[in-house]
Amino acid sequence: MLVSGFAAGHVCPTVEYPTDDHVAVPLFQLMTARIRSDHVSLKHVMVLRVASNFFTLIFCHQKSLTASKSSTPCVQGQFINGQCVCPPGWTGPFCEHCFGRQRLDNTTSTFTDGKRNYTASAKCTWIIEDGNPKSDPLLFNVDQFLTDGLQTGRQLSIPSGKAIVHFVSDLAYNLEGFSIGYVWGACLKNCSQHGTCNHGKCVCNEGFTGESCELPICEKDGETTPCIHGVCQEGRCQCTKGLFNGDYCQGLNDGVWDYVHTKSENGITFTPRASHAVAVNDSRAWIFGGYYFVNHKNEDLLSYDFKRKTFAAVHIKNTPPKTRYDHSIVYYKEKLYVFGGIINNRTITNELWSLDITTGIWKMLFSHNESPDVIPKPVTGHTAHVINDRMYIFFGQNPYEGFLYRTQVFNFLDGTWSLGKDQPTVIGRFGHSSNLYFENSKNPVVFFYGGYNQAAQETAYNISDDLLKFDQQTETWTQISTGPTRVFRHSSVIIDHNLIIIGGNNHNESSNARLSGCYSEEIYSYDILCRTWSKIPTVNGALDVSRYGHVSVSFDENAFVFGGFNGLMKNDVLKLSLPQCNTLAKSPEECAESAVGTRCIFIDKKCTKASADVSYRQPFLSLIKNDSPRTLFENCPGMSLRSVQCSEQKDCQSCFMQKDCGWCESTTLCVNSDTGCADGSAITSDWKSCPSKSKSASQVVKRSCSLASNCFACQQLSHCSWYMTETRHACIPQKDELLLIEQHNRIQSERLASLAHSSQPSSSSITDFRYIQPFTGNSSSCPIPCSNLTDCTTCTQRNCMWCPSTRRCVSMDTYMISFPYGQCQSWITQANSNNNHACQLDPYDCSLQKTCDECQQIGPRCGWCDNGEGTGIGECLAGSVDGPFDVNTCKNPRSWFFNGRPRCQCNGHSNCSGTSALLTLPPEGICKDCRDHTEGEQCERCAEGYFGDARNNGTCSECQCNDQAYACDNSNGDCYCTTKGVIGAHCDKCDQKYDGDPKSNKPCSYKLAIDFIFTFKLDNNEDKDKYVNQINFYAIPFKDDTDVQFSISCEGEEDAAVVVSKIKTEPTGEVDSKKILNHSCNANGFKRTWSAHDPGYPLGTSFNTTFFVTVSNFTTPIKIQISFAQSPPINWVLFFVIFAACFVILLVVAGLVWIVKQRVERYHLMQSRHVEIERMASRPFASAQLDLSPNRYDSATPISIEPCSNYQAGIYTLIVRLPTGGRNYTPHGTSGLAVASSLCSLTQSQLALLQPPDADSQQTNQKSSLRRFIPFKNPFSSNT
Repeated sequence: MLVSGFAAGHVCPTVEYPTDDHVAVPLFQLMTARIRSDHVSLKHVMVLRVASNFFTLIFCHQKSLTASKSSTPCVQGQFINGQCVCPPGWTGPFCEHCFGRQRLDNTTSTFTDGKRNYTASAKCTWIIEDGNPKSDPLLFNVDQFLTDGLQTGRQLSIPSGKAIVHFVSDLAYNLEGFSIGYVWGACLKNCSQHGTCNHGKCVCNEGFTGESCELPICEKDGETTPCIHGVCQEGRCQCTKGLFNGDYCQGLNDGVWDYVHTKSENGITFTPRASHAVAVNDSRAWIFGGYYFVNHKNEDLLSYDFKRKTFAAVHIKNTPPKTRYDHSIVYYKEKLYVFGGIINNRTITNELWSLDITTGIWKMLFSHNESPDVIPKPVTGHTAHVINDRMYIFFGQNPYEGFLYRTQVFNFLDGTWSLGKDQPTVIGRFGHSSNLYFENSKNPVVFFYGGYNQAAQETAYNISDDLLKFDQQTETWTQISTGPTRVFRHSSVIIDHNLIIIGGNNHNESSNARLSGCYSEEIYSYDILCRTWSKIPTVNGALDVSRYGHVSVSFDENAFVFGGFNGLMKNDVLKLSLPQCNTLAKSPEECAESAVGTRCIFIDKKCTKASADVSYRQPFLSLIKNDSPRTLFENCPGMSLRSVQCSEQKDCQSCFMQKDCGWCESTTLCVNSDTGCADGSAITSDWKSCPSKSKSASQVVKRSCSLASNCFACQQLSHCSWYMTETRHACIPQKDELLLIEQHNRIQSERLASLAHSSQPSSSSITDFRYIQPFTGNSSSCPIPCSNLTDCTTCTQRNCMWCPSTRRCVSMDTYMISFPYGQCQSWITQANSNNNHACQLDPYDCSLQKTCDECQQIGPRCGWCDNGEGTGIGECLAGSVDGPFDVNTCKNPRSWFFNGRPRCQCNGHSNCSGTSALLTLPPEGICKDCRDHTEGEQCERCAEGYFGDARNNGTCSECQCNDQAYACDNSNGDCYCTTKGVIGAHCDKCDQKYDGDPKSNKPCSYKLAIDFIFTFKLDNNEDKDKYVNQINFYAIPFKDDTDVQFSISCEGEEDAAVVVSKIKTEPTGEVDSKKILNHSCNANGFKRTWSAHDPGYPLGTSFNTTFFVTVSNFTTPIKIQISFAQSPPINWVLFFVIFAACFVILLVVAGLVWIVKQRVERYHLMQSRHVEIERMASRPFASAQLDLSPNRYDSATPISIEPCSNYQAGIYTLIVRLPTGGRNYTPHGTSGLAVASSLCSLTQSQLALLQPPDADSQQTNQKSSLRRFIPFKNPFSSNT
């Protein structure tokens, strides 16, 4: 029995091969991963499994589109009658693409997908065997696999010597494909040059072990093999002068990977697994659960002793919990606590179990609860830590809310659950790593790195490179920095204040092309004290350390990695030793750079590892230069002081003191200027814009609604609502929702008001216009999540993704993380669920497949059994090359087709005669005269006018369309209605705005309002218009004495036929009809007029006379413009008389208005003059007697002239000498001078000077003076 599957997006596909005794051959499968959208690149996998009797290996890489391979005409076929005829297993114009199944033997040595880029949706299978019942092991060598040699050189060995290879491609891309060589009797890697090959099995030399002699082992004392720079002593390598590190002295100032040769107690072994969980106490680790490729026979819970290097089973006295993966486990006071994860390979659970290690008794503390409001929330892909008698659950994916961002806390003392503080900016994630760390040996904090999450300012999902810190005492989050790689499903440990990031998946499907693959082997270190990232170089030897889904723990300053997945499901234990300081270093600089990722210090002329707990003496030169403060020197020797991280600044003013930092007022966080605010808001421009401290302290920051990606997540935010904006739902603030609702309801009210006052009847009733109410806010108003749907049809209709091989429905956003280990072989979405009976393509249910081709293409575990009648009837059964698993279902060996197919395949509706017109190798029979209302080359579909599933002797029934269609969907019977406005699966009702009843033979017709032009556009791209060739209209004239004008135009590829009839209904109910027009219609159109005085068909509201129009015999696309009008003819004489009278009246009115205007203006002018005179008369004045001296002057010169507005007169102002009474001076207390003014006429010379100059002269002579032009004589010159 074969179970196969592959995953989408970044994850790598796998297959499962249960070990039924009746399976004759191990199975090998090659397939591609699914592409979730057109924004991601394609990757491929190659799967082979061995566990006891079977192998599993997956190669997974992607690449950008490349040029096609060179092609040769008829590559795999033969030219027959000028055509390239393909043999079984090949297709295409030149037989260049693989297709179906083909059998290979020892006459060939390679197989490939073809010379050109493979086709979209390719499904190919190769059955490889040499015909020898006692074959040597079969060795596969990947010569080329998609990506420029990145997958070359990998080898697989199949002990049985037989294999099945299955290849599946994706719809999104078609790349170069693969080429794989195979040979019998060869050994893996030629035994790594450390042994000899004997019929496909390696015999290793002393000092080496493993399937290909790739693993060194120290067995004999005094031997240098396999110690690279040392000698074996007591089962261990003693390295030369302590310069080298690693179990076999293979590393020099580098990190070293070593394979740990473990032992087992009582035959207990570490079953290959991934996504398991581990808890550590002292020198013992407990490993629980994980995803397995096979039904595990060993214990789900194992303990590992680091000192003894042994695995042991934990003695259990009662029923343990179900196996699970992507869960968490913690150790607390002699008990293990397991929470969450995925059970039954489909259900995300919130179960909490505890195991008393001393008694071996499991206890369920919280049972599974699928309510969306329950606490704790079901979660997977999370992490857990014990802090101060509490277990903190961080992040993970929830089936309702998506990625959780709030912590879930379990109190060990009282057994209660609670939620942590709401965080305004933290983004949930999945598959991250976390480590507990104590700052200053007291304050517990947790460091988080990576994970798969939703981008803050994007709708897509991505892989994170954020390093976060959670402070348990204050429950605050801080983004420390961004790391050097984006990764998830990795692991991490803290060793000597260094956070070590190990492996993971760093392939991001949101990028079209990435150079990285699915499995990372890189090691990164973050120095917590020095705040620096570094990449640790490592020595791997022959070990393949690239993987994801593994776990790692630290012990004795080494990192230990358990299991994981890199195409193979791993059960190894690897040890990572960090780089050691160079003891031969001669200077502080050489010492500090000797070991990347390790703090080395040069003290007393020796290079040694620095300890954060020791205070070192600072060099005198560094002290003088002050380039390295003492505290920094103690923690980070050889390093200069670096800038403080932006995220460590807690207020706006301090934030701007750091370079490249900016303040986010919405989140009250200091962030990098290039990164921007997490919620997309703008960064404060400068320190002057910082808010006051009192304002900041009182401000309550709410989480941005845009961070909620679904209805349930939005519901958790009390200030947000789930609302449909435009064509999609979104989480928006409630205040915005109220504005949108108010606007919508106002528009509805206006439409209702206009409908109530309209003189023409409307085709829409008042019930069509509804008012919107605000969101209720409870979970019952949210749609059912994808994970709760249990069948293919419902799943795809809800815009979810259905995986047939696991019978699981998932959201498209979570597909990449739902099947990380190839559990899903194929997928069905709404886009393809209606094609080719997609929901029946279940690789685990062979009986659903109706033809031989479908049976063989659904997967490598099904075969076709022909019934022997020669008509193509048969049955798809689960089986292998040798026959069906149940031998009683197909007893005739000649009827079993695991590859190839019967000569006649007429689905039981015909007998084959002669040779098919379609050339094939070998030739196939042709189906003549298909019976039972079927058609096609193989009578595989129902004829036009019939529907059903004709495959495999299926029946076809006549379409039931009420004479409104000539054909229907030949699979489900939905009629293709040919009359516009007729709808329904059986064309049995009218669409909105159409009147009639097709079931009663009353055509659906559109009512045309009189005196309006209507335009109808029918498009053949729309399903409802694709088959339309007729449309009906009717109009009821309401004027009894006005002729009817009719006009129509038809813009289409062909002329349409127009038939117009008059219909009158008598009081007795009798209908009288008269055809009045039968005409062709094109883009030019035509017009007709019918008299209102037809004695048989009177018009008006008191008579029931209707014009009925039928437009037919057209094809879509077409645009029809049609109108009925009742407008009387124009009387031109009357028109011109009225026009002339109106014109004369207009002239008279205009003249009268002009006269009135003149009188009003004259009146206003006189009034203004009277006001001016009154103002002038009211000016103060007095008389004075003047003593004129004998000396008289001819003229007096004014000191100022004030011209009037008309510049014809002006007010002259002069200085006048008052009389002195015969004395030299006026009496004491009186003035000798007075200012006098008089209204005088202006002369032309004065007028020229007083008028304002034009703009040019004003600019050039702005300081002209009146005195300059008027002669002035001093009247007091005689007395001076």
